Amino acid sequence: MRGWRVYRGYRVYRIHHLVGLLLTLLAICLLQATPVMAKETPLPAAVNLRQEAIAAAKQGMPLILIVSLPDCPYCEQVRRQHLVPLSKQGVIVRQVYINSEIIVSGFDGKLISERQVAAAYAVKAAPTVLFLDRDGNALAPPIVGALLEDFYGAYLDEAIETSRRKLAE
Repeated sequence: MRGWRVYRGYRVYRIHHLVGLLLTLLAICLLQATPVMAKETPLPAAVNLRQEAIAAAKQGMPLILIVSLPDCPYCEQVRRQHLVPLSKQGVIVRQVYINSEIIVSGFDGKLISERQVAAAYAVKAAPTVLFLDRDGNALAPPIVGALLEDFYGAYLDEAIETSRRKLAE
């Protein structure tokens, strides 16, 4: 019986083995308690805003552009619950990050960073959902933040309907 000793008539485990065991258990508990950020729900990244907006307009729809932040739980909520289902229905939804230097083709055909796209629309908070025509003009007021969960879908539907009416004019 390695590790055990007799002390005053009792068999006890050597203290350094006990300390090692306790530290191991503590490490396991800490690792399990550490929150792990879930992988983001995938949404297509913007590549060529003009072409994507033209494709959306051919469907009679706006280009829906979400400006988000990595690891933002509110952005993830809007993506997962509202925008990904729209995208699966064929609506053109694209994403840019407010703090990203990734280069995209803008509405004028010039290369700009995602950060510059966000700045062009004066986006200050994430998530912000924009509804844009083929020239990059806003068709409806942006939806800023995650708002109230129970009403977000209604705000989204209203903005899409307002955009569709303006495109039809």
